[in-house]
Amino acid sequence: MKIYFSAKLFFFQELRLILIQIDRIYDQIVFFKTFYFYLYIIKRCSFEVSFRMTKAKLFDF
Repeated sequence: MKIYFSAKLFFFQELRLILIQIDRIYDQIVFFKTFYFYLYIIKRCSFEVSFRMTKAKLFDF
């Protein structure tokens, strides 16, 4: 009976470590996705601003 409980405890400790690693990887993925999303928005906004400035210069009579 004692061997069963120690094996069960070991299994749950390993499972806990695996879940912690998965959680860390998920946090990194979420961080990079949000980072690249904000980077994309910033690039898009700067492109829109530069495009409007160019258009304003072209059609400024």
